[in-house]
Amino acid sequence: MLTILTNKPDRVSVDCKVATTADDLSGGDTLIACCTGVIVSPEILARYRQAYNIHPAPNTYPGRDPHHWAFYDGVKSYGVTLHRMTEKVDAGEIIKVIEFPITQNTPGELRVEADRRAFDLLNATAREILSGQTPKSESRVEWRGPKRSRRDLIAMCDFSNLRPEEVDRRKAAFQGFEPHFKEV
Repeated sequence: MLTILTNKPDRVSVDCKVATTADDLSGGDTLIACCTGVIVSPEILARYRQAYNIHPAPNTYPGRDPHHWAFYDGVKSYGVTLHRMTEKVDAGEIIKVIEFPITQNTPGELRVEADRRAFDLLNATAREILSGQTPKSESRVEWRGPKRSRRDLIAMCDFSNLRPEEVDRRKAAFQGFEPHFKEV
């Protein structure tokens, strides 16, 4: 049985079990997580023969809030990553990375586009699994870049002793975190 874990069940277009919380994960053949804040514990992972995650960012942005970091870094392309789940978050073998050019004007708009593409990849991967195929790595792509946390992002909202250009850059990249902005 295929189980999909997501906080957006209306975006799943295949016939399978859809879970929204860890309590809904009773086990089975395959688990795919997509666009969820749930960290799947090792005990839950052990209930499934295989488990995948669709990270709404490219392999160069593991961790939390990657769309904000991409805007801060000024990169020109972004993507979504399908990888095997392991006990460590965003650390499993990468199956596929689908990249796209950044045309959005804000980190929030980029997140919306990444989520859209993540669900396209989710539904295609789910159809593949339901037809009896196992997703295979297309290349030897590795995780790169620092794995950032929410704490890292909030630390960037301290504008003490920064030049005005850097303050503007951070304000643009970390939109949505204005309550954490500290200006001196």
